[in-house]
Order: sequence, then C-alpha cells, then structure tokens
Amino acid sequence: MRAVDVCRTVALGGHIAECDHCGATHYTYHYCHNRHCLKCQTQAAERRLAARCRELLPVPYFPLVFTLPPQINALAQGNSQIIYALLFQAVAQTLREFGANPRWLGGQLGATLVLHTWGQTLTQHLHIHAVVTGGALAAAGHWHSLTASGLLFPVKALSKVFRAKFLAGLVKHFARSA
Repeated sequence: MRAVDVCRTVALGGHIAECDHCGATHYTYHYCHNRHCLKCQTQAAERRLAARCRELLPVPYFPLVFTLPPQINALAQGNSQIIYALLFQAVAQTLREFGANPRWLGGQLGATLVLHTWGQTLTQHLHIHAVVTGGALAAAGHWHSLTASGLLFPVKALSKVFRAKFLAGLVKHFARSA
C-alpha cells in the first residue's frame, strides 16, 4: 500500500525533462510500478486496449449474450467442464449457422466468446458474451456487410436455435454416459 500511496509524489523522487526545441523544462515524479497501482496500470491498460483495437477489422461489431436458465446451475456445479463445453459449442454452431445463412450474412463471421459463470449479484449465472462482426467473409473471398436493417440476427430465432442446439448436446452427452 505504501508504494501505491506515494506513487508520483516527491517521496519517490523524479526527474527533469527538457524540450529539445524550446528548452522548456518540466519536473516529473517517478512511478511506483506496483501491479496494484491504478495510476501505473492505467497506462498499461490503455496500451493493451490500443493494441487490441489495431487488431480489429474496420467493420461494426455487435455484442450478444447467450444465457443458460438457472435450472442448469445445479447440473453445471457437478459437470462444469461438460456444461461449459456444450455452451461454447452451441453458441459457436448457432453463430456459424446464422452467419452462413444467405438470408443474413452469407459467409463466415468473426466472433470472440467469453464465458461468465457469475452475475453482478455474485450468484451463479452461466452465460457467454459474444462480440460478433457486422458482416461475413463469403466463400468467394469478398465481404458481405450487414444489411440496412441494423440488426445482426433476429433475437427470437437466434434464441430458439441456440436453445435447441444446447439441449440436443446435453441429451446426447448424458444419454451416452448413462
């Protein structure tokens, strides 16, 4: 705590920076470089964010959330690897299917999936956050942008397909192990 408390203060000393063009000087206090320090880690976080932003395609992105009902929680507690794998598979298959459908995008879309197992109230809440490209790469190698509707996929249809895929995987897995 002491390191964080004295970060960028006279207690850690500092140095004088001088402008090469005008000769103006400026005194800068030293950083503590502690991994818990918000002052020090803000710059590192900004650098990481900037690096990730440079990796993005120049297309719009859409956030989607795929949630499991709370009735699955007890099953997941004893079979977390199976449930999490089925959840990822169902989400990935659903997104691939909708992305490939010529009615929507007609190609291979890009997505990043992140599993969350707890909600904001610190109760078990199994869900996947997906960040999905607003377009897809067609087989011929050209980009299909999202249509003018502004909606990536119809939510009710997406939910229905996701639910069916997850339940089919669940039944298949537990029928095999019975």
